[in-house]
Amino acid sequence: MAFPTTYQAKEVLNKVLNTDEDALKVDIDNVTLTTEGGDVSIEVDLDHGTDDVLVYANTSKDGSGTSYVPLVDSDGHLQVDVLTTPTVTISDGGGTISIDDGGGNISIDDGGGNLSIDDGGGSITVDGTVTIQDGSGSITVDGDVTANVPFLTGSGSFGGTSTTYADVSGASLHTQRQGLFSYIIQCAATSSTSVVCKVQVSNDNSTWIDAETPEVTVAINSVGQISGTSFFQYTKIQAKAGSAANAQANIYGYAK
Repeated sequence: MAFPTTYQAKEVLNKVLNTDEDALKVDIDNVTLTTEGGDVSIEVDLDHGTDDVLVYANTSKDGSGTSYVPLVDSDGHLQVDVLTTPTVTISDGGGTISIDDGGGNISIDDGGGNLSIDDGGGSITVDGTVTIQDGSGSITVDGDVTANVPFLTGSGSFGGTSTTYADVSGASLHTQRQGLFSYIIQCAATSSTSVVCKVQVSNDNSTWIDAETPEVTVAINSVGQISGTSFFQYTKIQAKAGSAANAQANIYGYAK
């Protein structure tokens, strides 16, 4: 190889030395490296702050399909579309599973199949208001059910001189649960006569019959009670004056 006549030999050598002047500086272009027995090692150092690597997902196992770039959101979270609904089993491993709706709603859809909850011989506790809809079907409960049912209340005032029974407005109860009922009658001290009361029951809030409980007479400035068990959905109390004088009473109803 002949050096250009415009450079001396030492000048040409300085041109091809690296910065440390301990090796030749060589520009490599169009070079193919073939490994033989693993004696060629190629290392690529990447820095996450300055380097980018683009990863593709291919639709074919052999790499002949269309390639797509996986999508991430603004926080760098990978976005995944579930195209086939899998069977999911959640096991607490003997511990506890907690689901918090964050003040919203949790919806469970069995997809037209069956939803089964097995307490594994333990207990299931629900704290709050629970609404169960059968979707025009049926709800079957196998075993003993214990429920804390609140009392239903109603109250009204009676006043009049008639000795014929009349409804006490506001004291009717729609029990819905068909169970116990009780009415408290307070005959006022200002009443001129006693108050006589009886209870009627109905399933349609239209056709009424007298309950099996007897009528009760409450003296002036006294308190009386009518209680019983009913398998009807509606109960109401009727009152009349004990004599042809002005009767006054406050009546309170309770049922569950």
